[in-house]
Amino acid sequence: MSLRTVQDYDKELDALAARIGYLDPAKMQRPDVIRLRDSNAEKLRFANYCIQIVRILQEVAIDLGWRPSGSNPVKGVSLLKSNTPDREPWPEDKLTEFRSTFDLGTAERTLFEMLLGTGQRIGDVLKARWSDIRDGGVDVVQGKTKAKLWVSWTDDLCAALAATPRVSVFICPNPHSLSQWTYFRGADTMRTTRKSISALPWDLHSLRYTATAELARAGCSDEEIQAITGHKSVAMIRKYAGPRRQIAQAKKARERNKKKT
Repeated sequence: MSLRTVQDYDKELDALAARIGYLDPAKMQRPDVIRLRDSNAEKLRFANYCIQIVRILQEVAIDLGWRPSGSNPVKGVSLLKSNTPDREPWPEDKLTEFRSTFDLGTAERTLFEMLLGTGQRIGDVLKARWSDIRDGGVDVVQGKTKAKLWVSWTDDLCAALAATPRVSVFICPNPHSLSQWTYFRGADTMRTTRKSISALPWDLHSLRYTATAELARAGCSDEEIQAITGHKSVAMIRKYAGPRRQIAQAKKARERNKKKT
């Protein structure tokens, strides 16, 4: 479990303690769980965290002997689905606009190129140190999966790193304190930059989608993409890469058809 997830769970645990902390966990039934979820549906993230956290707590209750084995009332209760559109890779014109707006060597540009060039999550990029660089790439230990990776650079990232002053042990430090940029401060700064170029529909995690899609367009296999992004699920890679692969395959099919005619 990542540090950010632990922090999120801590906040939700406090909220749940205030709401249902006085209730006997042994008496909780499936309809109670569903009612808890649905009563918070307007706060989708919290509603789903309620399910995830109470499921864990009920397993603890079973371990302590407060409930019989196999009686977790949360088991099988589904999470609410968001109505927001699925993430999409950054369009080419927005990538170009970001690069033309933020010069090489700026904190914003370096973080942008690190996210796009490595395909890693922002929390892992913000932890990266200059000492992690070796052999034209960077060593990464993913906070979410604990996977240890060596990720090679792209040409754009090479250029960004060459222009980035080494003023801290971190590659992407907080520009005001030179200490490690926190997730929230880094994300907030990048939100401001995205707003400045009308790119709010494409968040930072969409750069991870973009990196995956670009690798797919270059003809990389699922296994090759996994070696860079560290995805555990091939299904997620195919979700990210699918549209770019479909376009590439459609173009190949069109070219073959032209040759025949």
